[in-house]
Amino acid sequence: MVRAFYCHLVIGDEMTLNELRARVAVTLERWEVRRDRRAMFLTLYALATDGVHDAVCRDGFRDPLWMLRVVSHLAEHYFITVVPESDDLSRVTPPAWRVAHAAAADPQQCAPAAALLLGLNAHLSNDLPQAIALTLREDWPLTPGQAAGRTHDLEVLGTLLAEAAACALEADRRGTAYGFCAERIVAAWCDDAWVLAHELATTANAMWWTAMCEEIECTALRRAHLIACDMDHAGDLLGLAGDELHRRFPARHDDGCLLGIPAPTWGSALPAFPAEH
Repeated sequence: MVRAFYCHLVIGDEMTLNELRARVAVTLERWEVRRDRRAMFLTLYALATDGVHDAVCRDGFRDPLWMLRVVSHLAEHYFITVVPESDDLSRVTPPAWRVAHAAAADPQQCAPAAALLLGLNAHLSNDLPQAIALTLREDWPLTPGQAAGRTHDLEVLGTLLAEAAACALEADRRGTAYGFCAERIVAAWCDDAWVLAHELATTANAMWWTAMCEEIECTALRRAHLIACDMDHAGDLLGLAGDELHRRFPARHDDGCLLGIPAPTWGSALPAFPAEH
């Protein structure tokens, strides 16, 4: 293939895409042997990473080097939360990942589909906007052609992730249990990540960068509560962009909360959706 050589290029942290795939495979095998439920999300991650490899080889991305940089940053955001396993990683693990890993560790807390979706949410709602923003800052400002190409490539990545999610959820047959399909929710989260990444990449200074990252973490944690807890209109709220979700998120949901980290709350929320007559 014309572009297969890209998979052998160093994409970050001195790692090529093929080396990343090997790292994922080794970790997945170790977790499957131990029956560690974190393997559910890592299976999705492996499928999506293989999909990126195949898309690179068949010229599926307009800017494959940019996509490989995004994949590199995503890998860094994920693996810092799980390795080395002998360390206390709580200080470097964002709230959405903490609840995702906790749900995976406790079969009584969440059904397999919910645990998988919590990992997908952390990956897309928390990690993806920041990974994209890091690459945008390196190249800013973008030309119209670059912006169009990267919008296209993010849509391709979203399709790969949606297909991987649908495949991973199939065994549990719970893909529509929360009132949405994998394709729709992944597309919504990827669209939101693209908007947030632009806002984050153009922040004036480190203080605003930190503040925006905290807001991104808040969005991811609220979506985690919508996935895991019994909340009205959860399926509809999950598809909202972050700013609209903050306006519509229930002010309290103490009853039936299954996560160890409270949902961020301040003030009072608007009604989730107009009352039905």
